[in-house]
Amino acid sequence: MGLARLLQIVAIISFGLQSAIAAEAISVAVPTECATESHASNIAYPFIDRIGDARFAPRPLATAADAVTIVQPDLDGLLVSAAMMADRETLLITTYHDILSLNIHSGQVRRLAPDLASLNSKKYVPTGIAIGRRTGSVFLANYLGNNILIGHVSANRIAFEQELSGDRLVSPENVAATPDESLVVSANFDGNSATAFGLVGDRYVWKWTTQMPSAHGVAILGDMIFVSSLQLRKIIVLNVNDGQEIGSFGQPGWNTSCLDFLWPTDIHTGGNNIIVITDAHTGGIYRIAFDGRTGRLLDVVGGTAPGPAGLQMPYSAASFGGGLAVLSTFSPKVLIIGPAESEAAPAINTLIVQQAYQAHSRIPIANHHCRSGSGGTAMSIWRPDK
Repeated sequence: MGLARLLQIVAIISFGLQSAIAAEAISVAVPTECATESHASNIAYPFIDRIGDARFAPRPLATAADAVTIVQPDLDGLLVSAAMMADRETLLITTYHDILSLNIHSGQVRRLAPDLASLNSKKYVPTGIAIGRRTGSVFLANYLGNNILIGHVSANRIAFEQELSGDRLVSPENVAATPDESLVVSANFDGNSATAFGLVGDRYVWKWTTQMPSAHGVAILGDMIFVSSLQLRKIIVLNVNDGQEIGSFGQPGWNTSCLDFLWPTDIHTGGNNIIVITDAHTGGIYRIAFDGRTGRLLDVVGGTAPGPAGLQMPYSAASFGGGLAVLSTFSPKVLIIGPAESEAAPAINTLIVQQAYQAHSRIPIANHHCRSGSGGTAMSIWRPDK
């Protein structure tokens, strides 16, 4: 075994022991049947011995009776992260190359031209994205730039006025901001850390960095920061003030309703103290409602599956109002589902696909309408009764 791999294993074990101590401060209720599943695993291949239990698989997404399908050929690239603008109809989507602006009602897509003239670094690989609730600022995790860009959208352009960088910020995958935008936190994948910047006057300055193996998703809820570790396949909860770990939940595995994770790529905060976790490999969209330090798993929907209602590597799900915009990254397609802030299981209200064939299914779709993203030619969907 190489020295680098040995040191990596030691770091994981050390981090795991710290998590075990801190985990007592955070609890998430799961179905009582989960007590019958085995959590046996090993550090090298932590989920290879788990084939999953059908009782705990993601619940397939239902399609609302009045659901609409929009075909939009310009919805291309790898859809990796999303955030909804204040108008609740403009979804910003990153693709590692571009930022797309998608109107979830009309299906119109625009590519936003980046203006980097005010920045020192011109490297541009748009990865994670968040939108500030107070000012509408766009916070962008710029992966190869090793920085967080801050800017504003104007027509077909996004002008970045500020960049957050430093030795402590390496390869950010995702970013989140508090509702008042006084704190910005990034999950740094190659940097194996989470980094926070606090607002001082009109500029952000470094506040703290916490080590986190293969950090990927990040969200802020009250005084808690949720960060996903792809290496540990669990969610670590940090204190918003100092970055100290206060708890964790989840474990490697296929049984999603028991809080098993395989590749938890993103975390978003919704209304009613609900966080939404997307797992690209299980295909699950997890909704967890928190009351203080205690959480309750509401459901896990989606699942990796073919067909219009199936998800293919969902990397992100953005909350807005009472809905969720789910990115099916490898399709590509966007599913608008809801309700997202109640105990009722969300269903598909709008399906936005790149190609018409993605809307076809051998599953009956009642009263399902389809139109082009430009508002042009009407299209019909194949039904078994035709």
